[in-house]
Amino acid sequence: MHLSDIILLSQEDTERATTDIAAIVQSFSLTSPLGALRYGRIPLAELKQWITKGVRADLEHESQYPRITQLGTDEFGLNIERYESLVIEDLDLQPLSSPVDQQLAPNHGQIVAHASFLYHPSNEKRQSSDKIGKEPAISSEANQTNDLPSSGHGELHRYWNQAVETALESEFGDLHCFEVRELSVLAPSHWRKGIASTLLTWIFPFADRIGVPVVLAATPAGYPLYLKHGFVQVSGKNGIVECDMAQWGGSGIHRHVLMSRAPAKQE
Repeated sequence: MHLSDIILLSQEDTERATTDIAAIVQSFSLTSPLGALRYGRIPLAELKQWITKGVRADLEHESQYPRITQLGTDEFGLNIERYESLVIEDLDLQPLSSPVDQQLAPNHGQIVAHASFLYHPSNEKRQSSDKIGKEPAISSEANQTNDLPSSGHGELHRYWNQAVETALESEFGDLHCFEVRELSVLAPSHWRKGIASTLLTWIFPFADRIGVPVVLAATPAGYPLYLKHGFVQVSGKNGIVECDMAQWGGSGIHRHVLMSRAPAKQE
C-alpha cells in the first residue's frame, strides 16, 4: 500500500474519478442491514451501473460551484455556496477507469477514499448561484433523476434519503457552516488505516479560520471516528434520524446521528 497525498478533484477529473469512487461506494453498500435491505436484491452489475451514474451526477453538480480552497481569494467571498471533492489514491493499484482516461491522466493509482465538503453561507447573506457567472446549478438533489433499479427497495430508499436530508435541512439549513457531504473509504482493504481521518481533518483549518462549525449526519460506522475528532451530537428532535426496518420487511433500527464540531479558537 502506497498512499498519495490528498488530491483535489477538478472538473477535468470527473470521468477518471467516477469509476474508482463508484467502486468505493459499492464496496460498503451492502455491509449494513439497511444497505442490504435497500440494495440486496439488485444484481451486482446493475447496482454498479446505478452507483456509477449517481457518482458522476454528484461530481458534475459539485464542479459548477466555486471551490472551498479559493475562499477568501476569489471574487465571490463568503456569501456563495462552495464545494470541494478530495481523494486519496493507492499508487500500488491500477485505476479502474478506461485505458483512454488513464492515458489522459498517467501516474495515478486507484482512488481508495473520497470526501466531499459543502460550504453553507449564512442564510441572510446567501447569494443566488447565478451570481457566480456559471450555468445554473443542477438541483441540490443531484440524483433525483437516478431512479433505483426496480429490483431494489425503492420506497425505502426514497423514504430514508428524504428523512436524512429533511433532518439536515431542519437543523443546519440556516447555519453558516461547512457540511461533510461524503466520506468514504474502500472496504475492507483500506479501512482503519487513518485515511478517513486524513480527509476529514482537511476541512478543519478552513472552518476554524472563519469561526464556523463543521456538521454532518453520522452513520453507525462513522460515529466513533467523528467523536474522536471533536464532533458532538446535536440536541433536539433532529439529533437522531431512525428507520425501523421492521416496517420495510427487515429487522432492527438503523440510526444516523446529526453532529457538529465547534471551531477551534484562533491564537
